[in-house]
Amino acid sequence: MKTIRQVADEIGVSKQAVSKRLSQLSPTEVTTNEKGVKLISIEGVRVLSELIAPTKNLLSLTKPPIKEKLPPTIGDEVVELLRDSIVALQKQLQIKDEQIAIKDKQIETERTHNREQTEKLSEQAERIIDLATQLAELNRNNQLLLGIEQSRTNSVLSVNNESAPHDNGEQKPKESFLRKLFKRT
Repeated sequence: MKTIRQVADEIGVSKQAVSKRLSQLSPTEVTTNEKGVKLISIEGVRVLSELIAPTKNLLSLTKPPIKEKLPPTIGDEVVELLRDSIVALQKQLQIKDEQIAIKDKQIETERTHNREQTEKLSEQAERIIDLATQLAELNRNNQLLLGIEQSRTNSVLSVNNESAPHDNGEQKPKESFLRKLFKRT
């Protein structure tokens, strides 16, 4: 047993065409189930096929295909225009893909260049730090040497001042710290 829809699909017609022909079947070929759906027996399907097939063949001879209903120029022009648009869009897409590939290569080249520059700058920064450290060491050594030289010069001068004669040719006795501090003027 088959439903109207199953029979219509099998024969290749609409459900309405099958429903119109149901009255031509005997009551034994059509039954209704508990849900109210009409079921057709195998014999009923065969009879319907014979009833509908000649009509279907006549319709196919008298009705032109749907494509022929449209004026050929409009349908063909639209299809051709759509095809041309698709081809043009595919060409544009291909060009864009090529451009993207070129840009990707340029970006990778730029990244490589940036990495190299960063490494060079890092090396230069390390050299500058080393040179700054050396310069600081040299400045410290220079300060030490200047201090040593000044202390030698001061000691030589103080020795010379003590032994040098004063204005009148006699040596002046060395003044004490407190005397210098509380000196009367």
